[in-house]
Amino acid sequence: MAATFPGGVKVFTTKQAGNQIASAHINDLQDEVVAVETELRKTTGSVVDHGSLAGLTDNDHPQYVLVNDAKIHLMAGLKDDTAASITPPNAQGFLLYRRVGGTTGAIISFDAITGTAYCFKIAGSADIETRTGALTGTTGTDGKITISAHTDGKIYIENRLGTTLYGGYAAL
Repeated sequence: MAATFPGGVKVFTTKQAGNQIASAHINDLQDEVVAVETELRKTTGSVVDHGSLAGLTDNDHPQYVLVNDAKIHLMAGLKDDTAASITPPNAQGFLLYRRVGGTTGAIISFDAITGTAYCFKIAGSADIETRTGALTGTTGTDGKITISAHTDGKIYIENRLGTTLYGGYAAL
């Protein structure tokens, strides 16, 4: 790749902590970055197409668990004193839940299929509670969001906040 840099390539001296950088040099660096990005667009069609990177399926960080198809799902407005159910991709796992436009959220461990289904809040805000069983809309505590796992393979989310609930979740 041969990029043409505005004003030619600049030579910079190594800076030490506390040294000041002239604003003219910052502008030169920005111009060079723009020139490189422009050249990349000419040869690849975009600055970086992450889908065409090599090694996307490599497990380069074995200390982390690989999770396939973990997606954030947004829930349509859930009216007060109603419940909705979701079918997680796995019968056992974790649910990350967050209320849109607020500070409410939780990390929940669940088992939604065995005869001893459970739902346990690992961490989260005080206005989220967990339990087991199907929720009807008025099962949980008034003023809270109740999240429950049931033996039917579903996770239930119940809104008792007194207002319509908008939220998002990822089941892992």
